[in-house]
Amino acid sequence: MVLSLASYLAISFCYVLVQYLKRRLPFGLRQPFILNLVFNAAYTPIQFGLKNNLLASVDILLVLGTLIWPGRLRHH
Repeated sequence: MVLSLASYLAISFCYVLVQYLKRRLPFGLRQPFILNLVFNAAYTPIQFGLKNNLLASVDILLVLGTLIWPGRLRHH
């Protein structure tokens, strides 16, 4: 069975949420996942609705930042 990218995002978000509710993760590690979902959801309307490549590029950098952020928090 092949899952879409949105499915993987939803599964990872649910996993992080469950870990947070069980008090295994601090809030600081949950926040980047929430922002990642928001930025990923915003990409399609920005790129294909507004057709604004500059704003879409900023959105991609924000998504990248949310991917790097948890790793930086985890190692400090």
